[in-house]
Amino acid sequence: MGARITLEQCKYSPFAITCGLYGNMVHTIFVGTENEGQTKFDGVRSELDYLISIWPNQDAPQEAIDRFHEAINGFVERYP
Repeated sequence: MGARITLEQCKYSPFAITCGLYGNMVHTIFVGTENEGQTKFDGVRSELDYLISIWPNQDAPQEAIDRFHEAINGFVERYP
């Protein structure tokens, strides 16, 4: 169980935030300025903390697994 988040200058867009939940999701968000990137970075980090808090165990009931996947989908929709 773990997560990663990086704000970096990139070749195709001025800045990118790349984040992931190991074994579940990898997502990249492109932003136009470093300031915008830092603001989004803070929001993404907060949401990743939430996703980690609801990350189901291997023996979790299906309801918990579904809730986790729905939360990931919501995250991706909020940060296209």
